[in-house]
Amino acid sequence: MKENFRVYNWKGNVSRLWYYFMMVSTLGSRMNQRMNYIKHNEDLIWSYYVPKYFHDFKNAGFEDGYRFSMEFNCDELMKLNNGQLPFGCHGWSKPMFRNFWKPYIQQFGYKI
Repeated sequence: MKENFRVYNWKGNVSRLWYYFMMVSTLGSRMNQRMNYIKHNEDLIWSYYVPKYFHDFKNAGFEDGYRFSMEFNCDELMKLNNGQLPFGCHGWSKPMFRNFWKPYIQQFGYKI
């Protein structure tokens, strides 16, 4: 009987406020998990799924891509780009890429 009193009166509701708060505060992430059924990297989503369903969407070609940004095989891509730096780079601070990008960043006066 005492349990029912706590559940159905205002004190019971107040004691469960933390639960209601947690439900509301995590609503966005829970909805995103349920709605995001494509479990892929965003690069794959933009390069494969978006053009598949939106036929007016166009991806850049390989040459435009490595002129815009580089991540893997940067030494080969720099050769293809005649030694010119791209507009941007992905993951330059990751340990596996740091040695490649360090001289270029230091040319601009930054220390790594």
